[in-house]
Amino acid sequence: MVLDWETGNLFWTDRTYNHISMARSDGMYPTVVISGLDQTMEIAVHPERGYFLFTSYNINWYCKSTRSPNSSSINSTESH
Repeated sequence: MVLDWETGNLFWTDRTYNHISMARSDGMYPTVVISGLDQTMEIAVHPERGYFLFTSYNINWYCKSTRSPNSSSINSTESH
């Protein structure tokens, strides 16, 4: 489980259902943000840069930029 200290959102992995979820820090509004994963392992955020990172058995590492400093677009980078 990891806390995005800028938004106050919590993120966690669920290896039973193979997804990553998020909710407000008070537990309200839980939402699946990424599904279809295989044995997610670690999870991290870098709120200042807008990075959301995780590892999964079927992906060596994954970095998803949830917000861009100059736009509202979503950018992602993936490595196999």
